[in-house]
Amino acid sequence: MSPSPQLSPILGGSHRVERHRTNSPPPVSKRDKRRTMLADRLEDLTSKFSQNRDVHYREQLQAIQIDMNLIMEADAHGSALLKNHPDEIDALVLENINTVKRSIGAPPPRAGRLYAAFAKEVNDAMEERDSALVVHKVWRIFYFL
Repeated sequence: MSPSPQLSPILGGSHRVERHRTNSPPPVSKRDKRRTMLADRLEDLTSKFSQNRDVHYREQLQAIQIDMNLIMEADAHGSALLKNHPDEIDALVLENINTVKRSIGAPPPRAGRLYAAFAKEVNDAMEERDSALVVHKVWRIFYFL
C-alpha cells in the first residue's frame, strides 16, 4: 500500500504541529551565548599559542640575551649617565644585534625592557650620589672655611 497524502484520523492535525515544535531548538539565553563566545575565544587563543609556542619562547630568550649583553656592556661606574631614552635603547639593541651578528632579523619586541629598567636605576643612583657629593662639598666649605 502506498502512503496517503491525507492525514490519518488517528494522528489528526496536531501531530504536525508537535513535530514542528520538537524540531526547533530551544531559545538560547544571553548568558549561554556569552559563555559559548568566551569558550570559543579561549579555545582559539589556546590553539594559536600552542602552534606558536616555540617561536614565542625563542623571542623571549633572544630578548633576555640582548638585555643581558647590554647590561654587561654598560659602564655603571662611569661618570656619564647611561642611555635610557627609548630611541637610544632601540639603537643600542640594533647595534648589539649587529655586533653579535645574529641572524634573527627584526629585534624581538621585548628587547631592551630589562636594560631600560637597569639604566633608570643606575642613573637614579648616580644622580643621588652626585647630589650627596655636592651637599657634602657645600657643607665642608661652609663649616670649615
